[in-house]
Amino acid sequence: MQKSDILFVIFFIALIDGKAQVVGTDKLIVDRKLSWQDFTGPVDPESKYAATTHWRVNYKYKVILVRGDTVQLDLQVTTLLKSNSWAVPSKQTDELLEHEQGHFNIAQLCALRFKKAVKNMILFKHNYAQTIDSLFKGAIAEANQLDVQYDEETNHHLNKGQQKKWNTKINEMLLNP
Repeated sequence: MQKSDILFVIFFIALIDGKAQVVGTDKLIVDRKLSWQDFTGPVDPESKYAATTHWRVNYKYKVILVRGDTVQLDLQVTTLLKSNSWAVPSKQTDELLEHEQGHFNIAQLCALRFKKAVKNMILFKHNYAQTIDSLFKGAIAEANQLDVQYDEETNHHLNKGQQKKWNTKINEMLLNP
């Protein structure tokens, strides 16, 4: 293989790798509300809805202190808007965006409650990883249940009165997770 061929292959791999990092990545949304520009996934032509918010909560930790049988952790929790979140361009309204923000806020609530639960636990050396995993699964299950209830009671944002109540409810829950 000639030197120019090797350089082309390296350039091509770098180009593919660079695109993989930019296109289709989940978004960390910090200290701001969602915007329609965040909804970059392909619209589901089979869906009867105008938008869908997909979220993900991640965590990682490191043990920073071992004292006797217990451990203390540095826990990092992030909430991401998944790249397959989408919206029909012709149906993007402020009211619908506010509803989708509610779904993302439920994910943020999940993250806050999980972090609070871990912080308030005494974690033991022999099972802290399993304890954290169990707390996380419980927080995700609760968030998924809340997400379904939110859509049912607001009729996917169409029930304006219930939507207003849920906006208040979610904001209050975020203030005191």
